[in-house]
Amino acid sequence: MLQRVITYATHRPKRVIAAWLVAVVALAMIGGAQSYRVTTDDIAEFLPDGSESALATRYAQQAFGQQKGAHTVTAVVERSDGRALTRADRAAVGALSERLATATPDVARLDVKGAAGDLDERAGRIVAAEAGPVAPDGRFQLVGLQWKADATDPVAQEAFRQLRDRAAGAARVDGLRIGFTGSVATMADFEEASTGMKSLSQALLFGSILFLSLLFFRGPLAAVVPVLAIALVAGGASGLVVLAALALGLKLDTSTPQLITVVLVGIGVDYFLFLLFRLRERLRAGEDRRTAAESAAGSVGPVIASAALAIVAAFATMAVAEFGQFQVIGPSVAIAVLVMLLAGVTLMPAIAAVGGRVLFWPSRSWQRERLDGPAARLGRRIAGSPGRAALAVAAALVLLATAAIGTRMSYDADRSGPDTPATRTADRISAALSEGARDPLHVYVKAPSGEISLASLRPLREGLAAVDGVSAVGRPAATPDRHGARIDVALEDGPVTKAAMDVVRGPLRAVAREQAPAGSTVLIGGT
Repeated sequence: MLQRVITYATHRPKRVIAAWLVAVVALAMIGGAQSYRVTTDDIAEFLPDGSESALATRYAQQAFGQQKGAHTVTAVVERSDGRALTRADRAAVGALSERLATATPDVARLDVKGAAGDLDERAGRIVAAEAGPVAPDGRFQLVGLQWKADATDPVAQEAFRQLRDRAAGAARVDGLRIGFTGSVATMADFEEASTGMKSLSQALLFGSILFLSLLFFRGPLAAVVPVLAIALVAGGASGLVVLAALALGLKLDTSTPQLITVVLVGIGVDYFLFLLFRLRERLRAGEDRRTAAESAAGSVGPVIASAALAIVAAFATMAVAEFGQFQVIGPSVAIAVLVMLLAGVTLMPAIAAVGGRVLFWPSRSWQRERLDGPAARLGRRIAGSPGRAALAVAAALVLLATAAIGTRMSYDADRSGPDTPATRTADRISAALSEGARDPLHVYVKAPSGEISLASLRPLREGLAAVDGVSAVGRPAATPDRHGARIDVALEDGPVTKAAMDVVRGPLRAVAREQAPAGSTVLIGGT
């Protein structure tokens, strides 16, 4: 079966190449236009249904009107002269928060290159805004916003920049200035600050591939053609994954398209190199380009297929994971690798059949087989003393691995990225309040029967405030029917740090359950 596919691809190469071009361009266009419908940055979408934070999120939506997909954006409002806020200033902050609650972006003026789909939906909106606590020194007041949008969507980021500038202008009228951090604010500033670095990293990636291909084959086409083909296939594979997610009603993590590209570039380059080395050997033996392409593809085809299917099987096993993000990202990558496998046994042999010797132009050195090159000498040296070589490599790996000892991983975009207005605003909050104040936890109390009085929540508030690692506990907010309440809790550490997670999974949940009113249920939610 595999040989018949390869034979067809090498004997009808132009037809195969044309079919691939049409398919991948169409899929890439559809994927680019529809990806916003199936991607999300809301981690709650992937939590197991029975987890406490997932239950807390659903309760917040039912009882407190929290909208699905809304993220916390924290604003810091302070006087332009840096002095402490007056009573009039605080009134102006309250008025500003009310205006922000009803603010909407001007979609017609969004300047996002290549934006498609429903721009109103993608731009997002502020669904709630509330004036928060004042700094201990009185120099600023927080405003908590709930922004409903995918923070990684360029359209949402541009909409935020538009509203940010408008809010800054409104604050300036009252002698105030405003800064934002968290969610879309952090992502928008990060994208602006890292645009050049991203372009540089992509240039280095593809530049290194081109350089190595030129080094191996001495032909510009042998370097450029594989990169272009792989980029097209990766775009088409991403589009196919988007279509599959649309058809099955699945949500993809926003990192999925990037992961697909990284995986496919890696394996695609390998497959093309396997083929080109074998093609060069067959051309050197005197075969014409189509026969050489068929022979080369027939030789490496089983290798490519076995390697690709092993990767597919490995990623497919992630479908049984409990965490929803892994459930979808594994099969998504598996689908993409299958597309690259199909390209490896059809498109790549077809390109080889059309290009032939031209792929290695202008070099002529490949026409002479080298039996004493660097690789051959290295191979003989390793074969002569395999034990010593294995020991040397193992020692080198152990030495390099020691550099990873004590590594601390961080998922905090405010701390791991470049210096931006959002990170400076976060630092301002942390210095005056705490790291966790910019993204508090929410402790929900619900009673199946009877009302919850604010007095009955006093032991819970006092118990939470006494937990080591908690910096502040807010006043309770009750549901309209008084059958539920919410208490906001700020931790000393940021929400994505190990220290904060240890506090939540340990003493905070324990105290919350012990001190909750009798007969009530406590759920803790938040980042």
